[in-house]
Amino acid sequence: MDIVVRYWNLNDHIVSTRYFGSAFMGHATSDDLLASFRSALAAVPLSSLLPVSMDGPTVNWTFLDLLEKCMETEHILSKLINMGSCGLHVVHGAFQSGHKASGWSVNAYLRAMFGTFKDSPARRADFCAITGKKTFPLKFCQVRWVENVTVAQRALISFFASVASVCEPFLKQYQTTEPMAPFMYDDMEHLLRQLMKRFVKKSLIKEADSVAKLVKIDVSCKDNWCSYKEVDVGIAATKVGTVV
Repeated sequence: MDIVVRYWNLNDHIVSTRYFGSAFMGHATSDDLLASFRSALAAVPLSSLLPVSMDGPTVNWTFLDLLEKCMETEHILSKLINMGSCGLHVVHGAFQSGHKASGWSVNAYLRAMFGTFKDSPARRADFCAITGKKTFPLKFCQVRWVENVTVAQRALISFFASVASVCEPFLKQYQTTEPMAPFMYDDMEHLLRQLMKRFVKKSLIKEADSVAKLVKIDVSCKDNWCSYKEVDVGIAATKVGTVV
């Protein structure tokens, strides 16, 4: 477990990020994480911590609970700021869940396309000879779903690429060491609103003039959906449908 500390640099008057040390664990239960975390940060008082960042795995939630209990036991009055789990993992996971709910199995199709030509010079040669092209399918990433925009575009799966391209800027903007937390609330609202506008009735989106109202819209209720003609599938998919 690598320990990275982000702090206010008094000399340069900026937020700085520095590698602090590493903890080597044979196991990685929540108790092991806590013991290794405290050992690695023995020189840093718990009262000086603000948030403790996490990188997705569920075990980190238990670790955070245990750390807060330690602070209470040791009568540390300050409380940790709970920023939630990694926003990048959440967006990738949400996109994956949406894909699964569609039942389209686009991932299997894209992986099969790539696998058809992978490690097969003969197939690649036949493809080039028949089509006159040298552009082949790209590898699909089963973990970072939103980063498959170019993979889907090359395979001409326009709707998949269109939705992913809405999420991609958020991931690029927040995959940084800069202190972006103050801007996340507004940017998450913008991302959620852009996605919901694709299939939720415009009147409902307009009425939801706050995040609290927006998240209360039941997207599973068919009465809140647009008609199929009004669903925004993206410009590229719309053009393909028009041609067909």
